[in-house]
Amino acid sequence: MAQYGEVRVDFITYTSGVSDNVTVTVSSLVDKNTVSGNLTVSGEASIQGGLFALSGITTTTGTFASGTVTNPSITFTGDLDTGLYEPLTDEVGIAVGGLARAVVSTTGVAFGGAGAITTPVGTSGQRPTAVEGMIRLNSEAGNFEGYRNGSWQQLTDTPGADLNPTFETVTIQSGLTVSGDALFSSGITVSGTISGLTITGASVNTTALTATVVTGTTITGDSVNTTALTSTVITGITITGTTVNVGNFTSQTISGISVNATTITGQTISGVGFAATSITGTTITGTAINAVTITGQTITGTTVNATAITGQSISGLTVNATTANATTANIVSGIFASGTAAAPSVTFSGDKDTGIYTAEAGNINFTTQGVERVSISESGVITAKNGAVAEIANLAWSATPTPDFASSCNFNLVLSGGTTLGNPTNVTPGQVGSIFVIQDGVGSHSFAYDTNWDFIDGSGFAVSGTANSVSRLDYIVRTATSIHCVGTGPYS
Repeated sequence: MAQYGEVRVDFITYTSGVSDNVTVTVSSLVDKNTVSGNLTVSGEASIQGGLFALSGITTTTGTFASGTVTNPSITFTGDLDTGLYEPLTDEVGIAVGGLARAVVSTTGVAFGGAGAITTPVGTSGQRPTAVEGMIRLNSEAGNFEGYRNGSWQQLTDTPGADLNPTFETVTIQSGLTVSGDALFSSGITVSGTISGLTITGASVNTTALTATVVTGTTITGDSVNTTALTSTVITGITITGTTVNVGNFTSQTISGISVNATTITGQTISGVGFAATSITGTTITGTAINAVTITGQTITGTTVNATAITGQSISGLTVNATTANATTANIVSGIFASGTAAAPSVTFSGDKDTGIYTAEAGNINFTTQGVERVSISESGVITAKNGAVAEIANLAWSATPTPDFASSCNFNLVLSGGTTLGNPTNVTPGQVGSIFVIQDGVGSHSFAYDTNWDFIDGSGFAVSGTANSVSRLDYIVRTATSIHCVGTGPYS
């Protein structure tokens, strides 16, 4: 039953004067947002909420909310975060999966995402009607090409001379990368920090590279020339080239520098603190060379300081290094740490516990496998901790065999016939040793002495004639012409 002031309508007919008018039952509009069939509205229609069309919408104009990248205002059933939205006034954005993929503005199109833009691909014969600014991938030529100045032109990795720009003034807001020949006639000067600078080319020339802080910079070329590299702090610079000429490296602190070149000349390094990670070159010459690692064919300097020095030839008035490795080292003066038996200060590659050290002032000590073996005291006393051994050499038999005392102290001599022991060569007073005289299996071979062998009775010791018997002559050299001997034997 109707209440006071209430109007009830059973249905509404929308008409436009055509035969396919739509009549909508009012009850179907309650809590509903879907109308089946054709709906024609004359005039403006304001919809609060979403509009879902199951078939189609025909309209002269339509106004939509701006939307957002995650909730675009024009979207699709079942994929509500993909569609169109308005990022800012006079902009149209394309959202895919809630992410901005393209924004069209009055200045052009900006693409987003970490993917790539796919250009049209085709042969030269498939080129479209050309319009200035077109870009495509030529599958026949294997390169990108663009239509410019009335013709298709290749887009190369190495720009031609006509693409090399010249700038009077350059303002850098982020990183600067220069590929190709670079000429900075007036230098590069930055009031703040040069970071991430990369300069690459066959010839790199700059009057000056000056900044408060220079860090993470790479300069690469066959020829690198700069009058000055000046900064309060220079860190992490790499300069690589066949020839590197730098007038001055000047800084309060220089660290982490790597300079690699066939020849490095004319280099002056000055500052409160300098520590280069590595200096590498065929020839390294300077008044002061300081680095964590210095490597080169020839290293020469008045003062050379490094944690590690490696080279074919190292020469300097003063060389200070934790480790120095060289085929030839010419050092006017060298000072080594005292070291220990386990870690000698003068040692060898691959055998760090074998070498020379000093246990106390005035002493020299020799160690192998970390254990002291020989020591020489300040008074010249030599002490062998594990015994001293002189090998026994074989003295070839002849009628007058002659021992060489420079080759050994002890000898075996097997008699094969009558023998006279000749005067030894290379005799040094104080040398001691033994000669073992052995009869062969026949035996009975005579044995006599030359003039420099001296015995107590002056007649010499008669060695045994028994086959295979062993007699021993013990000697000490008194002078070059007097060798005192004592004979014993036979021994079994």
